[in-house]
Amino acid sequence: MQSLIADISYVPLPAESFNQIISTEVVEYFADERKYFQSIFFHLKPGGIALVSAPFLAIKENNQSEKKRLTIEYIEDICQEIGFCIVESKLIGSVPTILADHIWSVSPKGLLSRVLINKLLLEPLVFFMSLLKGTSYSGSVVILRKE
Repeated sequence: MQSLIADISYVPLPAESFNQIISTEVVEYFADERKYFQSIFFHLKPGGIALVSAPFLAIKENNQSEKKRLTIEYIEDICQEIGFCIVESKLIGSVPTILADHIWSVSPKGLLSRVLINKLLLEPLVFFMSLLKGTSYSGSVVILRKE
């Protein structure tokens, strides 16, 4: 098995060169997400699998005032239009969980237990964020197959 680390917008290999492509937390740096996914599609062999992760909210071209939402539905729509089969997609990394883990990691050991943090902080925060539909997760993972 060989590996290649390359810029997906320029891979020095012909079409259908890869059985698998893994791309984590990269799509948000592209001005055109469609071209990013088209390049992955172009380089995958038929039957090939791509695993892509993306943040839910990304700053567009290092401009703090201009943000784009990379929702799982948005990513799925683009991928299906290009011709990918969605094998699996799921939301990952809830903000409350990340916050609770950080609080636990910086607290003096024994002072705050994970159970206490979960009951007092995490569960109420998850409930509150679930009311703000779509914002309780920090990103998504999509597994794609080229037919």
